[in-house]
Amino acid sequence: MTTNWKDLARATLEGSESGAMTFPQSLRILIEASFDGYAVDLRRSTRTYYMPNGETIELETEPTPTPVAESFDASLNPSPPSDLQHGRA
Repeated sequence: MTTNWKDLARATLEGSESGAMTFPQSLRILIEASFDGYAVDLRRSTRTYYMPNGETIELETEPTPTPVAESFDASLNPSPPSDLQHGRA
């Protein structure tokens, strides 16, 4: 099977941003395609996907609607990240 890495990365990004795809669905697609992982940069509005051959794909994301804080404040976090990832928040 030939993997079209950029199409899969773009599909998960678009699904995530539109709300058409849950976090677990997005991860399943990336794992099944053998991506090594991805990183989201909220300040730069980018998502970088890491492929098993060491190459990366960087895609632009929608800008964050509120500015990113200068420092992390745990008291402002409404629920643990695991709740968000599992659709419980």
